[in-house]
Amino acid sequence: MKKVLHEEFLGDLMGKITNVGFQKGGVNKTTITILLGLYAVEQGDKVLIIDGDAQVDVSRIMGMPSDYNGPSSDLLFQKAPDEFKQIWSSNSKPLLPVSGWGCRLPSGVDDIGSVMHLVPANAGAMANINDSKNSAFISNFKQNLAFLSQFYDHIFIDTPPQLGLVQYASVCACTGSVMPLIADYDVCGPEKVKKYFQLYNSAKKIHNPKLGIPVVVLSSVDARGKLVNQYVKWARESFGKNMTEKYIEYSQSVNNAKNERRAAWFRPSSGNDRTKGAAIRRVVADIYSRLR
Repeated sequence: MKKVLHEEFLGDLMGKITNVGFQKGGVNKTTITILLGLYAVEQGDKVLIIDGDAQVDVSRIMGMPSDYNGPSSDLLFQKAPDEFKQIWSSNSKPLLPVSGWGCRLPSGVDDIGSVMHLVPANAGAMANINDSKNSAFISNFKQNLAFLSQFYDHIFIDTPPQLGLVQYASVCACTGSVMPLIADYDVCGPEKVKKYFQLYNSAKKIHNPKLGIPVVVLSSVDARGKLVNQYVKWARESFGKNMTEKYIEYSQSVNNAKNERRAAWFRPSSGNDRTKGAAIRRVVADIYSRLR
């Protein structure tokens, strides 16, 4: 775990940067982002979660105050690297310690806020950036995340459900990617996946040639449905070894955990949540192990 924060930019990536993205909403991007962040903390990582979505779901769920009007994730796009470094070294950095969330903290860590931070989003600013065509925003974001990677073992980016600038910039900046899907042809069918990969491959070719194929994970899967099982079969045939061995089943346990502000597997309040939580943790561990 990184314990010393160097104030000089070292010029190369030190921590992992993971894009969590797809072009449609309702595929549990925010949930997967939070679960990965909590699991990474349990593994001894110092974690930063960046909210890149104008819906500000991850900011709200992770505890951003309702009256918060401080600096936010749009600075990562709008500020050139030198200016952003100055902001980061001041008291106006866009950063909130995560508080009140439960997970298995590593030995010697008493407060999750010391090892897990959030860069919150401003809804209006992020909506404007996502609709922008300003290529400088992409370059700024990529360089500013490279700068932040010296302070954190793992950075997770929760992206918006559109194929806009934020999604593109996140793919450009990341060292690894997760593509959450649900077993629904209307939401995550072949044409939707194809469109996402068009953006993904464009960003990879131009800006991030070392980036591999995303880790694919299915969630909210109700295996009792015939069409659902057909979709799972199609996904396994399409993504092969790039898809997690197991999927996350549909259950209330994830929502229960978010409401109780804890990892899905941490101190569940019922036997069913305990069983489901353990299964979810195995899937999250599988994703984590595949990330560069």
